[in-house]
Amino acid sequence: MGHYGPQCTAHNALSWRKARAEIALPCTQGEEGYADKCSRPSAVNRQERSGAHRDPLGARQTHRPKRPLLRANVQAVGAVVRRGGIVGYAVEACFGLGCDPRNRRALTRLLRLKRRPAAKGLILLAGSEHALLRYAKELPACACATWPGAHTWLVLARPGLSALVRGQHAEVAVRVTAHAQAARLARFAGGAIISTSANRAHERPARSYRELGRRFGHGLDAILIGRTGTLPRPTPIRDARTGGYVRP
Repeated sequence: MGHYGPQCTAHNALSWRKARAEIALPCTQGEEGYADKCSRPSAVNRQERSGAHRDPLGARQTHRPKRPLLRANVQAVGAVVRRGGIVGYAVEACFGLGCDPRNRRALTRLLRLKRRPAAKGLILLAGSEHALLRYAKELPACACATWPGAHTWLVLARPGLSALVRGQHAEVAVRVTAHAQAARLARFAGGAIISTSANRAHERPARSYRELGRRFGHGLDAILIGRTGTLPRPTPIRDARTGGYVRP
């Protein structure tokens, strides 16, 4: 009792291999050399072992995502933007995501990270009115009267401005911010920077650089350490042609 002879052992092993081939693995019993083929790792298994996968938006990610650089130096983060990076930084009400508005690849990455439809468009933030004239045909007096400040306006876009910035509209959303650190970042980034709240649809925006890192760190190249302003919600958006509110 308790001892199995060689024949039983061989029979059990053969039965196990047969069941594995018929039930658990994608080969058939009649395949020549099925044991060798089934023992080879599949493409999916190789991908899992490497820790890599693709999300629904096509972005390749890993189980150990990279960490963004935490920076207190505004000039250094501005240089990251000029090199085509995506950064997180504080604005009037929350933390925002930003990149160079002239860099199509960076814009595409940002939209994918935020899961924002390109048709909606993005906001351009600057530290001066002059910096916005590269992207806007003109800046109406009604808009300039509220700047620098927490007021975003829709104005006519210059021809050639990327549709990834203006969306499906003839206008582009612009703002000269009163947030000192964000204004400096825009200057070091090349004059103007994309500004979109650090959240996805139906989520609240990140309000600290630590929260930003937890939620978007895997897709950012740098985070500028800073504090948000006192505005309780993202800036209102108004149409410069009518004065009406698009976003209260």
